Amino acid sequence: MPTVVVSPCNVAAFPEGGGHFWVYLQYVLGLRQLGCDVYWLEEFRPRGTEEKTNALLAPFLARMKRFGLEDKVILYTEDTQRRPSAKHGALGVATSACSPDYTLKRELQPAAPEAGVPIYFGRRREEAEAIFERADLLLNFHYVISPALLARFRRTALVDIDPGLLQFWMSRGQLSVPQHDCYFTISENVGKSGGKIPDCGLNWIPIHPAVCLERWPCVVDGQSEAFTTVSIWDSSDWVVDGKKEYENTKRVAYLEYADLPRLTTQPLELALFLRTERDFIPAEIDRAADDAAIALDEARRADADAGDARRAGRCHQGANFACDARN
Repeated sequence: MPTVVVSPCNVAAFPEGGGHFWVYLQYVLGLRQLGCDVYWLEEFRPRGTEEKTNALLAPFLARMKRFGLEDKVILYTEDTQRRPSAKHGALGVATSACSPDYTLKRELQPAAPEAGVPIYFGRRREEAEAIFERADLLLNFHYVISPALLARFRRTALVDIDPGLLQFWMSRGQLSVPQHDCYFTISENVGKSGGKIPDCGLNWIPIHPAVCLERWPCVVDGQSEAFTTVSIWDSSDWVVDGKKEYENTKRVAYLEYADLPRLTTQPLELALFLRTERDFIPAEIDRAADDAAIALDEARRADADAGDARRAGRCHQGANFACDARN
């Protein structure tokens, strides 16, 4: 049975990002269907106290168990100032952070961390490295993975799920990607003649994003009327090119289509992930049928005038909400 280690980025520390987790999981599930023994390798930095770390990891561990991956997770940190406590369970968290039937074995960490050597949560260093050495492939989504860790694998492949942005960061020297054996991208135009995305001197192999169809069942609802888009709304992500900065968010992209709901009788719906107070519109904005489009227009004008408008849409306060944009 081939052994594949998949290395996602920023999943364990982002429990609200269900879609973010779902992207990487498709590759894991697909490889398992093909008969591979799959491990999940991820860098994770503890958050202050043990209690905060436990609370942050609890949703992630529950998801791992749900998909039968509880014994396949390898979390590590290269921040030696925040090494896992010997009082922690198998993933560096106390068993109380997990569901009652999720019993974790205890594994003690070395008494003192070695410089430049990752600290593994709940696995002895020798155990983790033995998995790496016998692995047939590291399928890596963590663009800035440690070269020393990468070197422990016999064969490595980078998967680009941010085409355009990744090559921009690389070409501007903003991101240093260590050398891999293969480079995959979900874009069909990286490095193509006449295109705008440079290849950065690498041979990019186009692939389609993985989709495990068993986890995407076809559901027909005759009562459903709206066209729905699920997305994050805002972030602190900006593209910096010399002295120029560009907002790289779904919000600024959707503002270009603020008038669309007025042009169709088709109900349009946005299911958005909100994180900060800036994401919500003022409470006095009426929630009438076309207020989503009106609010988007107002936010666009306010952005132009003041550079800091409140976020637009017809909101229900909480981490997730539906924003109906009807004519």
